[in-house]
Amino acid sequence: MNPPPFKKQLPVVVNERWVLLFCLFFLLLHHWLANLGFYGMDDINYARYAATLTQGDFNWFTSSDHFAHRWLPIIITGFFYWLFGINDFTSALFGILSTLGTCWAILQLSRKSGRTIQTFSAVLFLLTYSALFASHRLWPDSGIAFFFLTALNSYLNFSAENYRKHAIWFTICLFAIFLSKETIILFIPLLVFIFLKDTINGQHKKWWKTSIITGSILALIYFGSYWYFAGNGLFRYQVLLNNNYENSCTFNLLPFIYTLKRIGYELWLSFLKNSDALVLIPAICALLYRKKINSNLNPPGISLYFLILLLSSNFMSLSYSSYIPLCQDPRHFMFLIPLSAIISSNFLIRYFESPAEFNLLPLFYLIAFLTLYLINAGEIKFIYLLIFLFLLLNRFVQKTTFPIKNVGISLILFSGIFLIRPLFDFIKPTYPQFEEHKKLANYIQNEAISKKDTVMVYTNDSFTTEMNEYFLKFENKAVSTLTLSKENNLADSANSQFLIINKAPLDPGSDLSYQQNINNNLTIDTIKETSQFLLLKISK
Repeated sequence: MNPPPFKKQLPVVVNERWVLLFCLFFLLLHHWLANLGFYGMDDINYARYAATLTQGDFNWFTSSDHFAHRWLPIIITGFFYWLFGINDFTSALFGILSTLGTCWAILQLSRKSGRTIQTFSAVLFLLTYSALFASHRLWPDSGIAFFFLTALNSYLNFSAENYRKHAIWFTICLFAIFLSKETIILFIPLLVFIFLKDTINGQHKKWWKTSIITGSILALIYFGSYWYFAGNGLFRYQVLLNNNYENSCTFNLLPFIYTLKRIGYELWLSFLKNSDALVLIPAICALLYRKKINSNLNPPGISLYFLILLLSSNFMSLSYSSYIPLCQDPRHFMFLIPLSAIISSNFLIRYFESPAEFNLLPLFYLIAFLTLYLINAGEIKFIYLLIFLFLLLNRFVQKTTFPIKNVGISLILFSGIFLIRPLFDFIKPTYPQFEEHKKLANYIQNEAISKKDTVMVYTNDSFTTEMNEYFLKFENKAVSTLTLSKENNLADSANSQFLIINKAPLDPGSDLSYQQNINNNLTIDTIKETSQFLLLKISK
């Protein structure tokens, strides 16, 4: 086993179980004090299908919606809905458990590096805001990060005695990624590289044989089921192509300049603005200083695997017929964060020991700050500035060889800077409209219960309609929700009628001039008003 890249274990190390307990406690605390909810993204699709699954009406194979074919988050969330009911916590459980599982996988993967790097890697990952934010969301991406890291751990840590078990588990984890989202394609260059490396070197033949046989069996069952029930083994891929409507990421339908911008700088700029670059910068720096740190980096080869995935994320095409790199939304690339946390931990400890050897690190954070400052990005730019100043302080104040206690203090202070952004969620909620809308839905639900009557709810925005259905547990027989339009307009009715007006609708086709769709014989009374919503009661 390679020695850790510092002279002895630092005083900040703790047992793995305590690290996991801290991660669980912090996740639950953040969910309790700063429940972010979800508003305006894909979560609602998975929540709806998970609810449909519990009602026994889920379309497994022939749905025309590509979200319905991402089975794993739907099945797991559906199980939690069945067990505990539809609520915000059960909707977030997939993200919470996936994030906690990734912390566990980081500890396993970096075990040979020593307790300090184990602890620091898990903390860096957890405090990277994208990872913490995703733990609140019903996204497959947090699950992909967990399954990928678990698969990598199975490959790197198997032995001659247990190769069969690890090979099977490796394949199952990759299959779980495939069942979660189509971004499994981004891992193909890395898998091909590892396979060719082992084949050329004559290594791990039994392991690969077991893995290929297991994968072939799973693929045969999966594609055979689609062929039997949908008449096309590639039906899921066909649905994905059919839903490829024109937007800012359909690069095959846009001028080529959009593709050049995407692979040139847009993904990296997205990482900067989303704060992912806070943990990516030291990992990328480590690649540039690879000759100085690779001899002590565990597990071996992890920096090369990270580089392949980084390049794949930027350049890999999702289509074999056209060049379509994946949309630059950082959540699609969440699997990069745990690897970068491990590499960054190794590198940062080396920096805090002898900062004079790694001048590029503070420079990169300064460039990140200046870039965000020039494009007038949000407050996150000041976190980059704060890290730059902190690293600069280490560079000019400390001696070249640090006392061990100062390295430990530096690690704690660096983690504290990462903690700043999550703490802001306790002060200012990211999605205040989530709680505002939930209170309106609860009011309507109580109104229906008290009057023992069917209530009709109209909204001026299709997404507001979907969220209202979520807050009312989808299959609510007492309350029906429709989007206001010329076809669905308010009319004379003996039933109670409400209208929820979203002042900042997410649907581009929404119309705030709702009066044109209301019968003139009806009376409109304002019941409640919030910063984003207006609840009106309609009566004769």
